[in-house]
Amino acid sequence: MTSLEGVVGIKTNSSVGVLYAVERGAGVGFLPTSSIALGASLVAVDMGVSHHADLWLTYHKEFRNSDRHKIVIDWLKKIFDPKTYACFRMNSFTPTRWCR
Repeated sequence: MTSLEGVVGIKTNSSVGVLYAVERGAGVGFLPTSSIALGASLVAVDMGVSHHADLWLTYHKEFRNSDRHKIVIDWLKKIFDPKTYACFRMNSFTPTRWCR
């Protein structure tokens, strides 16, 4: 498959929206591998397609020295840590292999 043209029935910029739709029977959807790691009751299907997207945390420079904001930033870094959670690592792997 080289194009998804004509195949996509639901289009959204939210992986949560796709997860919600697929969990409720909309069909097959492309989701982050973390969806299964977080406990989604789905079956991973290796369709031979993979995609990587960087996740960026941005904040106003005024918050750089705020203890309150540092706590949240540190927490976000921790929950998305690729050393702790394999689903956030750069190396490519199929969810079916990872979820065994």
